[in-house]
Amino acid sequence: MKKPNDHSRNPGMSLIQVHDGRQLMLDKMRGKLAGTSQFHAEASERRRVSARVSARKALLGWGWKIGALGLIAAVNIVWLSNHSQGKVDVAPRHAPNLIPPSTKLTIDEQALYWAYALYDFDKLKSRFGAAKGVVIDSRLALANLQQLLPKVDPRTRFVIDRYQPAPKRGSL
Repeated sequence: MKKPNDHSRNPGMSLIQVHDGRQLMLDKMRGKLAGTSQFHAEASERRRVSARVSARKALLGWGWKIGALGLIAAVNIVWLSNHSQGKVDVAPRHAPNLIPPSTKLTIDEQALYWAYALYDFDKLKSRFGAAKGVVIDSRLALANLQQLLPKVDPRTRFVIDRYQPAPKRGSL
């Protein structure tokens, strides 16, 4: 069994206050009835101050950003206006055109040259030594080939005809 505390009846003598919890609850309830508590008043004041500070920081941040953007735009305008005056005209680079075959070649070899130019660039490069990045005008090559076809021998004509597309049915 518990011993009764002799000092519980006399609050001045007791080290343990029995009625502190009740008194604290009563004070809290009175504070609610009287208005906002001191804690809530301090918290709302801190929120108000921090909102003012963050608004000031946000304005300062946007000001710097807008200023930096304006500075970059001004530098670009000055840079482009100064460089447009001293512009140097450079001729555009073009790929080399296919060189016509030598006149020393026979008619058969010239016809093969134009046929390879139209249909088989690897053979043209290996047999006649054409450069790798040349531009071939297909209309010119076809016109030259058509001009030489009646004069070539049957064996060369056979080689050229293997590359040409077969005639459509009903066109003969």
